[in-house]
Amino acid sequence: MEIYEAALSMLLDRRDRERGIETIGIRLSERQAKRLLQRLAYWMVDNGQAEISRNDAIHHLTDLLPSLPEVAEQGSAEEILNHLIARSGLLRAPDDDSLDFVHRTFQDYLAARFAVERRNFGALVNHAHDDRWEDVIRMAVAHASPEDAQQLLRRLITRGDRFTANVDGRHRLHLLAAACLDYATELDPGIRQEVRSRAEGVIPPKSREEATNLARVGPVILDLLPGPDGLRDHEAEAVVHTAGLLGGDPSMTVLKRYRTCTKGNVPYYLQLHWSRHDIAEYAREILRHNNGLDYLVISTPEQMAELGQLKLPASIALHGDFETGQIAALPNATQVESLTIGYNSRLVNLEVLEFYPSLQDFTLDICRKVKDVSALNHSNVHSLSVWKANVECLKDLPRLVNLREFRINSDSRSFGLCDFFPASEVTSVYLGPMSCGSLRGISQWRTISDLSIAAHGPIDGLEELAELSNLHSLELRGKVTPNLVYRIPPMEAIKFLSISEAEFVDFGVMVEKFPNLQGVELNCSGGSIDVSVLRAVEGLAMRVHGASEVRGR
Repeated sequence: MEIYEAALSMLLDRRDRERGIETIGIRLSERQAKRLLQRLAYWMVDNGQAEISRNDAIHHLTDLLPSLPEVAEQGSAEEILNHLIARSGLLRAPDDDSLDFVHRTFQDYLAARFAVERRNFGALVNHAHDDRWEDVIRMAVAHASPEDAQQLLRRLITRGDRFTANVDGRHRLHLLAAACLDYATELDPGIRQEVRSRAEGVIPPKSREEATNLARVGPVILDLLPGPDGLRDHEAEAVVHTAGLLGGDPSMTVLKRYRTCTKGNVPYYLQLHWSRHDIAEYAREILRHNNGLDYLVISTPEQMAELGQLKLPASIALHGDFETGQIAALPNATQVESLTIGYNSRLVNLEVLEFYPSLQDFTLDICRKVKDVSALNHSNVHSLSVWKANVECLKDLPRLVNLREFRINSDSRSFGLCDFFPASEVTSVYLGPMSCGSLRGISQWRTISDLSIAAHGPIDGLEELAELSNLHSLELRGKVTPNLVYRIPPMEAIKFLSISEAEFVDFGVMVEKFPNLQGVELNCSGGSIDVSVLRAVEGLAMRVHGASEVRGR
């Protein structure tokens, strides 16, 4: 505020005087010029406009001049306006019919001054939900006397308290009040504590969900985001996610504080929001400084062009219609161990993988035109994921003998699992909802030790699971899980079981089907669950998630 005040003083008064420029004709004092300009600034903010027409400006000055007789006697409203444009350094005319301020900050500063002088506190509070009024309200607190600042802050939190059904609205007003605290030169400790107590429950966010909700409040929260010092890993992650979601220049101030932070998954969240910012600046100012970056998503040619200045991780995702030549030209292709090619509507084969000799983990994600994956036969891929792709081409992989992990969610109703990799000693398999309609042929995958089934409908061939003598870990996901528990054959080899919709499962039947369980994970969908039957199983470790109530512990 002191900088703005000094800048206004220099532009409106000292500039001409200190340069020895003699003003001819209209002479306005700093106070008079502010009175005129702040009237225009408030009207522009109040009407949500970045510009004002020359006629509207003349109209407002005409209304104001009677209260400024020393100014009125020097010329007409139009002449006064022309003087402000020519000499104030704050107002400019981009064309013949419109005027604006040289910087939005000066407009907000003067509008806030006008609101405080007119005691328009009710209007300020009523506009507190609007991003365009955030800086005006904060500056109004700075312009106000201690008593008026206290009144304005109390009105903000009181209005926020009334938003009982609108959580985002309540948080917005409470956090805006908190952002105003540093602008108040003097404030009663009681009201300061009232404001802080309402913000403490929201700042810092503690999860991805809280970060998403907080970002909806708007840029007002950026000045309140702490860290990274003093924050736990999950809090630091959530702060970065919040700032990243807001995007643009305002969030860069927060993200720069975290650019060297390697707590938890902070590096992941830093790269996640690259596309929400200026691509070159973000690469230069954020990503190149983080040594913990172990995964990077590249989705535009502009991002690809900046890779030369980054220390690239061994795990890369290429999302978008990249040509084969662009994929092959990745600077660290020979060092990439994990590669995802996704959302590519141009690629027709995987011959580009010859440029990735170190590849261990490969994901093909929604690349429907890829018809030839035979290049995988010449790779050392241990883990393969296929999401919503053409599965007929999987028959072209008879020599993918190094595969140990296979995950698929593609329409594979016309194939048996044995058609995919008859020579592979796969140990871990995930079958998504589109791929688990039939388990026919899974008995030939005798090396499977870990199986996850995400079913949304009936499954054929469940009886073959009993032939998998090495299968020790089983996960059943989806709303049909309770029915699967009834239909699945007894499986003595299973040591660990994870199930969803657990509150609807008959645990007596489950214990009979899996008599040698050592651990069970019960994922509920918000209902109450009774685990007394499981508690009676000797030595059984149990974890429960998502239940409203757990009985029988």
